[in-house]
Amino acid sequence: MISYYEFKKIFDVLDEKRNPEIEIYFKDNDSYILIKFESYLTYSKMSGTKEDVFIFINLFDLYYSSLKSVWNELSDILIDMTFSVVSQKEEILKNYNLKLK
Repeated sequence: MISYYEFKKIFDVLDEKRNPEIEIYFKDNDSYILIKFESYLTYSKMSGTKEDVFIFINLFDLYYSSLKSVWNELSDILIDMTFSVVSQKEEILKNYNLKLK
């Protein structure tokens, strides 16, 4: 699976003006959506309600408050809800100019 630091590289190049959406999947089949805005980001369960949306100032805060302890449980991340960090590394290189391990 991708490391947090590799993920951060991708996250940082995503244009926040278009509010990119990132799907995060866990091995237990839970899935979350992360949306990047210009001055914050939101994180919520895919099947959640408005009340289940958490707002973070930056990726660092989200990672250390919610993701660090479960990062090894990730099964995949879809960048722009399209490109898998597991199986579509070439597409990520082509679209974001970032080479993943």
